Amino acid sequence: MDKCVFCSGSHIANEYDEPFYAQCGYKALPSIGAINEGWILIVPDEHCASSKKYFALSSYLDFVRTVKVAVLKEYGECVVFEHGPKSAGSLTGCGVDHAHLHIVPVNFQDFEGAVGKAGKEWKKIRLDDAEAYINENEYLMYSSSADWDRGLVNIHVLLESESQFFRRVVADISGASEFYDYKKYKFIDNAINTKLRLHKLFHSCCEVA
Repeated sequence: MDKCVFCSGSHIANEYDEPFYAQCGYKALPSIGAINEGWILIVPDEHCASSKKYFALSSYLDFVRTVKVAVLKEYGECVVFEHGPKSAGSLTGCGVDHAHLHIVPVNFQDFEGAVGKAGKEWKKIRLDDAEAYINENEYLMYSSSADWDRGLVNIHVLLESESQFFRRVVADISGASEFYDYKKYKFIDNAINTKLRLHKLFHSCCEVA
């Protein structure tokens, strides 16, 4: 998959693009376009369009939990979300044709309130039922930190592709609506600071999980 930024390694253009933690076929790295410091991507080594097939795997859930605990420790309350495309080139993938789950430090009540204003229908479902529910559709998925630990997520099945929905939500509640587009506004300093803080945490003698 030479054209995939994660499979080819072409995303590693700078030091902050490198994973700060990797284990069991997954890696965690800072996101560019991070309005909030502490914005993390969880990326499987295997090439796939979305993360739905991992939602029932204990290795994946354990990895996400370990990273999420670190984000909670360093940055406070966070949410988990994904834009789930079904194929390369979909607008829902936001220009990245490889599965990537987001963990973002943000107040969940504010986040969910902003999501609700979009008027979409959401289904709260168990993680191990999510892949069957989504089927071959594209989707949006989000969860609070506590619900993720309970194995619960909210899913909206998309009838047509939609780009950067959750990035718009985070930008809106952060008072930076015009800066939602990661392709235009990269917030490199936030990515660098995130990499430094979490790399130090994961590579210290302290246990994060």
